Amino acid sequence: MESLAIKLYPGIKDSFMFGPSDYQPIINHIGKVLVQEDDEDYQDDTFVLLEKDSKYGFLNIGWGSCSGCDALQGCETLTELESLIESIINEVKWFDTLDSCLEYIASEKRGYDYFGETSSYSKFQQKCLEVKK
Repeated sequence: MESLAIKLYPGIKDSFMFGPSDYQPIINHIGKVLVQEDDEDYQDDTFVLLEKDSKYGFLNIGWGSCSGCDALQGCETLTELESLIESIINEVKWFDTLDSCLEYIASEKRGYDYFGETSSYSKFQQKCLEVKK
C-alpha cells in the first residue's frame, strides 16, 4: 500500500535534505476547501474552512520560510513527513453543521490564539460568512 506522503508528494524519497514546502496537497486531501486565506509574509498562517462527509472543519497551519522554522520543510524522512501529515489531519476542528463551524470561527471559543486579531484572519472570517449566502 502506497504511503500517504508518497501519494501527496509523488517522487519523494525515503530520506531527503529538505521536505516539501507546499501544504496544499495535505489541505486538499483533508476535504473540499470552501475558504482559504494565506498570510502573505515569509512566516505566518493559513486558515481553511473545509467540508468533508457532511461535516465542516476549521484548520490553521502555521508555516515558515526555511527548514528551521517550517515543520514541513524541516522533514528529513518519509516517516517524519507521514507523522506531520497525520498531525495536521488531526488538528482539524470538525463540526456537524456549517453554522456551528462558522460560529466557532467568529467567536472567542477558540480560546487564546495569536492570529485572532490579524488582518488575514479577519479576511478569512469575512469570506466564511459569504459561504453561507
